[in-house]
Amino acid sequence: MPLKALLIGGAIGVAAFFALLVIFAAILPNLGAKTAWLPYIAIFAGGVSAFVSGYLAAKGAGAKGMLVGIGCAGLELLIIGAVVFIAAKGFALATVFFAATMLCCGGAGGVFGVHGRTQD
Repeated sequence: MPLKALLIGGAIGVAAFFALLVIFAAILPNLGAKTAWLPYIAIFAGGVSAFVSGYLAAKGAGAKGMLVGIGCAGLELLIIGAVVFIAAKGFALATVFFAATMLCCGGAGGVFGVHGRTQD
């Protein structure tokens, strides 16, 4: 499994996650969103960023898409999990759903990255 593709995909995934959170933080107060929505928004942003990182890493690797995607999502999960653990001083039940969503979406992104359409 190419380490370079994992690192680049993980870095892009973390950047995409925090960019999505910033976008949601700018939009949601204007819509009158409740704070009870925040865990669901974070889970959605994590899934999208894991899919993107798995897709890009597997496209770069060219093989073993699900493994590369799950590896990228796992790396991304470690980084984001460390930040959340430091900021929140612990984990909640939503963290389990967050991790499961990220790993599943990362694997799906990896499969789509390898088996997607290529331009000839």
